[in-house]
Amino acid sequence: MPEQQLYTVKEANAMLPKLTRLLVQMQAQARQNGMVQARVDDVTTTVKSNGYHNPIEDPVVTHVSRALTEAIDDGLEQLANWGIELKDLSTGLVDFRAMRDGRVVYLCWKLGELRVAYWHELDTGFAGRQPLDSESL
Repeated sequence: MPEQQLYTVKEANAMLPKLTRLLVQMQAQARQNGMVQARVDDVTTTVKSNGYHNPIEDPVVTHVSRALTEAIDDGLEQLANWGIELKDLSTGLVDFRAMRDGRVVYLCWKLGELRVAYWHELDTGFAGRQPLDSESL
């Protein structure tokens, strides 16, 4: 297993502009994919109820859905390359691994926050978020 990248607070904050752009893009792609999937569901329901649908639409919808899924997967791969863990795409919640008192913890950030200002243990999640203090990570 490859060694996980560890971030300082300063390094994590420096990633926020790129990270923000990527997460906003991924959220838009996920919304679009949701709309495409809703259309697929509508067509399926229509076909089941009256047997009619536009067969020309099928490959277009499939292509769009595949492209959006691949774009989201590319975003997930980029996050992995950066060593950033996505916890919830809808809120833009991510964790950066960091060292604190000789142990690995998460620096926790959510899209819309101005800076990385919280941390939590690896096993506590968002509910265990604590404000960063003056102690350097």
